[in-house]
Amino acid sequence: MIWNRKNVFLLYLVFFISFGTIAQTNKDSVENEYPNVFIFSPLNLFDVINPSFQVGYERSFSHKISVQVEGGIIMKRSLFGFFFTSLGFGTPGSWWTNSGYKGRLELKYYLKDERSYRCNPYVSGELFYTRNRANVTESYIVKDSTYDYSNTDVRFDGDGIYTDFFQVNKERIGFNLKFGLQLRPKYKEHFVLEPYIGIGIVHRNTTQSGRANLNDEVYDDFFGLITKEGKRWFLNVPVNLKLCYKF
Repeated sequence: MIWNRKNVFLLYLVFFISFGTIAQTNKDSVENEYPNVFIFSPLNLFDVINPSFQVGYERSFSHKISVQVEGGIIMKRSLFGFFFTSLGFGTPGSWWTNSGYKGRLELKYYLKDERSYRCNPYVSGELFYTRNRANVTESYIVKDSTYDYSNTDVRFDGDGIYTDFFQVNKERIGFNLKFGLQLRPKYKEHFVLEPYIGIGIVHRNTTQSGRANLNDEVYDDFFGLITKEGKRWFLNVPVNLKLCYKF
């Protein structure tokens, strides 16, 4: 299946229809409780692969059911990257830069009847989509000694190893099942901490452009997996912490 924007829209539409069906069967009113939640995800600022400034909104439709929407702008580099660059570590051009966006849509079911509890667990289903265009650096091992690198921007480091500068385009779409907690600190009526963990699947489509020699072998297998071209499925294990304000 080709994952494009049309497929993403259809998946989101199916998700909304499913939510509407469930919500109509539950007529509990949200009394003595704030039905709106503003969400900020600070840990996403430290994500070294897909760093983002991400915010969201949650709306309650009963004591047990709510829907949450989140969106994020991919940052040029994570806070780790900004920190190390400002201290002068690394060489010019050695830090990856990113651009793109994220989107998430989540249907939550709370396990307690009342939202006023200091600790309220929930389970949820989440659709997510990420698009990132990254300018990257990667080290490669020369496999064809007859290839002419004089017209490329590669930087040779010796022993047949060089650093290449190119672009990686990534699209990620997937689904997670999550378990989380809404923790309300004592005497803090509006503020909520929300840690969660989950498991799911993600389909990733990665393409490269601007590589010097596609036949050369990547030097570092770990970073090579991040930038490797192709379409493949992965197991996804999301872990995060959100800061929430109820109103």
